[in-house]
Amino acid sequence: MTAAAGTGRRGTLLYVVMILGAAGVTAQKANSERKSRVSTTVNQLEVDFQVLTPVITSAAKLTAVVVFTNKSARDMRLNALFLDLPKVLLKVRRAGGLPVNPGPPGMPPLDDGEAGRKVLKPDEFVSYQYTGAEYFGTELRPGKYEIQFRYENLLPQKGDWTGTIETDWLPFEVVKPLPGGRKPVVE
Repeated sequence: MTAAAGTGRRGTLLYVVMILGAAGVTAQKANSERKSRVSTTVNQLEVDFQVLTPVITSAAKLTAVVVFTNKSARDMRLNALFLDLPKVLLKVRRAGGLPVNPGPPGMPPLDDGEAGRKVLKPDEFVSYQYTGAEYFGTELRPGKYEIQFRYENLLPQKGDWTGTIETDWLPFEVVKPLPGGRKPVVE
């Protein structure tokens, strides 16, 4: 083996290590820049769930939106009786998986089979917004968290849509507020 050949191999090895290192950095960066929106469709009902405020300075500033869209060719009757109760529909956990309990859910509305129903025409949608002020009973410590939307209707009353929709977890972060009310810089 000549010195030139040895240098060539070392140069190639160094090049491969640099490429793998760059790929690792890219993968690490992609994981840190996780999505803030997910969609799923079950029984022709599409749900789009989005965290509008992925970085917040207090629990009350969290805002998430869910949009239900009828993807069928017929009218769809949606039981929306509980869709304005975030403590029933949302789950929050610390990034490590430890659940964060909301405050008490309050009294559920009486379901007579008619109240709270929405009829969606094909491709029609309805949206709901949820805030941290509605969900959390206490302040959150600074750190990384995840939120999930889960809706279930298993009682087919008078043609209601039935099924279970559970989204992927979406990240959000609570950061310490800066002195003087300045907003933190997010990279």
